[in-house]
Amino acid sequence: MVEIVDPKKTETVLDPACGTAGFLISSYKHILKVNMDDKCNSTLTPDERGRLAQNFKGYDIWGRMSIVDTKVLFMLPVNRH
Repeated sequence: MVEIVDPKKTETVLDPACGTAGFLISSYKHILKVNMDDKCNSTLTPDERGRLAQNFKGYDIWGRMSIVDTKVLFMLPVNRH
């Protein structure tokens, strides 16, 4: 699904039924992957990485799940070499 949607680093990713945040996490990893050079170094600037973390929104019927999902995103590595 993420490859079809192909989220960009400047776009906001919204999952209105985020559950365990699978779509949000996959979207984050996809953006990191497509923003790497031939040597697998990130091409994202520090400012872009900071904004990227703010571009993910998730909602769920059970409000506490969304809080957990957001914390999961912050545990992912931002700078992968």
